[in-house]
Amino acid sequence: MDSQREAYRVCNNSEILFGDVAANNKEGLRVILTEYFLKLYQAAKIEDNLKEANRALENVARLNSLYKEEGTIDWDKIFIPVPVYSSNPKILHQNKSIAEAEIITAE
Repeated sequence: MDSQREAYRVCNNSEILFGDVAANNKEGLRVILTEYFLKLYQAAKIEDNLKEANRALENVARLNSLYKEEGTIDWDKIFIPVPVYSSNPKILHQNKSIAEAEIITAE
């Protein structure tokens, strides 16, 4: 760095991006470790070391909580709207549930 002013500016920008740099907070450490693991991934990929590249990506996923087990989908709670085709405005603006819906044929 060329000057003390520039050093203070860099520290100030770091605090804006990552919060208080001096404080040992979990989020800042997670960001730093994620960057390091991504650099390790890139180096392993250049060397065609797929095992180490995969380990680095697994560590990134684990750090960022991407391995959380999500519950299964309860398909009974999913509502799929049924399209209604009609030129009658009264039918188009009715609020009916799927159980009350009526099938309109083109007869």
